[in-house]
Amino acid sequence: MILIGWSIALVCNSLVTAGIGGSYEATEPWGTCGAKVTSAVVQPLIVFISVVFPLALEGSIYLCIFTTILLRKFVAGKNLVAPSHAATSQPGSQQRQKRLKVARMLFCSNIWYMACFLPAPMTSGLNPQLYNMAPLMQLYFRSLLAVGYATVPVIYLVMNNDYRNGLYEIWRSSKGMRCYKFMGCKKAAIRAPTENR
Repeated sequence: MILIGWSIALVCNSLVTAGIGGSYEATEPWGTCGAKVTSAVVQPLIVFISVVFPLALEGSIYLCIFTTILLRKFVAGKNLVAPSHAATSQPGSQQRQKRLKVARMLFCSNIWYMACFLPAPMTSGLNPQLYNMAPLMQLYFRSLLAVGYATVPVIYLVMNNDYRNGLYEIWRSSKGMRCYKFMGCKKAAIRAPTENR
């Protein structure tokens, strides 16, 4: 998967580096060095290969994982003649529940990330002149991207008890406690995460 990501970036940057459809130069309005694509064919192609396709593929994989685990859970529930508390508390059932929560968390975080990340490349790809000449639009898209990066860990913490437990363990460690005491808080203020969600 890592090699696929590097390969996509290499192909997209190689086109502009070779002078196919554009070049690297100072871009408006900030004057930063960036790829200025002049070809009406290369620009949408780069946006699709480097942005739309990977995100759509990632979302599809997460959706397939979530659907597969959900169907397996449904089939396993149908096969139980008389489900009891003992049956639902078996390790296999708990493992399926945990996998379902992780798949749901990954899919929701991917949807949120796409909502925050896609507007900038889609706008710059479909209408580069408007995007390059509108500093406020660029600032809005960059802020939206920063919000997307910042809130994905919050989604992980809200939707997965393992992440909450991991954060609690960090805070409970000696370094975490020293940092917490430095902020003027007492040890009793730290509480363990509650039940699973």
